[in-house]
Amino acid sequence: MTNERRMEHWILENCGGKPKYCPLTEYPKIKESKGRGKPEYIFRHKKIPTVLLVECKTETINHQSEKLDKPAFNNVDGLLYYAKYFKNEFDVLGLAVSEEYFPIEAKSSQESLDIERIRENADKLHDIIYQGLGFTEKEKPLFISACLIALKNEDFRNEYTKKTTPKSLVSACKAAIETEIEKVQEEEKVSDVIGEFYHEFLKYSTGDGKGLGIVLTPSHIAELFCELALKMLGRESFSEEDKILDVCCGTGSFLVSALNKGANRENIYDCFDKEVVKIVAESNCNIAFLNPPYSQKKKKESEGKAEIEFIEHSLDLLKKDGIAIAIVPLSTAIGTKYKEQRERIMKKHTLEAVMTMPRDEKYFEIYSSKRGVILDDYEFSHVKSKNAVPVITSSGQNNGFVGFITKNDEEVLHSSNSITIAKDGTHIAFSFFQPEDFYANPLVFILKVKCGSNRQIELISFFICSIIKMEHPKYSYGRKLNIDNFLGIKILLPADEKGEPN
Repeated sequence: MTNERRMEHWILENCGGKPKYCPLTEYPKIKESKGRGKPEYIFRHKKIPTVLLVECKTETINHQSEKLDKPAFNNVDGLLYYAKYFKNEFDVLGLAVSEEYFPIEAKSSQESLDIERIRENADKLHDIIYQGLGFTEKEKPLFISACLIALKNEDFRNEYTKKTTPKSLVSACKAAIETEIEKVQEEEKVSDVIGEFYHEFLKYSTGDGKGLGIVLTPSHIAELFCELALKMLGRESFSEEDKILDVCCGTGSFLVSALNKGANRENIYDCFDKEVVKIVAESNCNIAFLNPPYSQKKKKESEGKAEIEFIEHSLDLLKKDGIAIAIVPLSTAIGTKYKEQRERIMKKHTLEAVMTMPRDEKYFEIYSSKRGVILDDYEFSHVKSKNAVPVITSSGQNNGFVGFITKNDEEVLHSSNSITIAKDGTHIAFSFFQPEDFYANPLVFILKVKCGSNRQIELISFFICSIIKMEHPKYSYGRKLNIDNFLGIKILLPADEKGEPN
């Protein structure tokens, strides 16, 4: 029997049978029954001290009493009676169910849209519009945009099939578009459905819609940008104080992702508004996401110029210590062609990091708008000073890395090509290969492969890390990985047909 199960039995023994009367804040002085009652169901979490208690009654008349003081007869009363015994050892959730069934109201939901169906329909519509109606490459996106906006209007959606002439249909479509543009929709959950449809539709257009400068950002990249910005801010979600700037918003995928991370809807402005420049300048935006229209055709000598100027413009609009993340072609970030523009940016801002994306996702950079900072030669690996040493902890992310500290004689400096293993915390047994000299906190074990070339040590270390990490499910926050348990871990080696280590 596990410790949690023993604790459960002990608590129920103390509860005894449910009394006929017991005030909510009191415990019965004398047990009314020598027996032991228990809720209909008890659910426990495997890793954290949380229980869900479920009480069931067949009649709603016995759901709860006025003062919640009759545990033997009423559902909620009985649930709370058990909960006050469990609360000293567990975080308690309670569920009181009365009646045998209840009706579920059916509602249509835009969230249930099947992405595969959207893609299939986009394929079919492309054939109709391009082959059947003869629209040009430039006309197709504009036409489909108008249709999508019109179909958001409920009246048009219900009535357009009843229109008997093309003229009346076009007139109704225009009216619906005007109505929808004037609306401000307030929704709990936002999603870039138009962007998803557009992305699929434009795949079948020549140049992927780039002739018009239509460059769509996949939703997973938009989500990644949000996660990166939040990581740099040291937070899990945006707040009402954050203001997100996207000077190349397209269908708004970056802004949609920011909204879903908690950004304030009221901080989004129409980029075509005459006062937009003034508004942005006065609004102190602290975050910028952008995917500039790098795909528009340009002369070879001007390639990349528009992208880097979009980045510069966004950075200049941010307040001090703001963050900008941008997707750009590789030609914008390297080489001597745009050194002057890069130097102009670096005199005012700091390049924090760069990441090379898969070929179809381009390349992006992360800047922070710290005024007056100049970095020499534009060489950035980890954005650290010469004497900065990484600190490794029991974190399960980023190789356990949490930051840099200045090299000193007070801390024990561990050599590169070592393995760190978390022995406490929420990521016990998470193991990482450390390619650089590092400092470590007391919550990690440190191993080192004794012999072999650097490449062999690296490969062996990665293998050992993957095996040790498989031990993670055996440990919880309350059970640490001690030296005895650690030395008992068996690492099976890959072998050939004869059973010899390979």
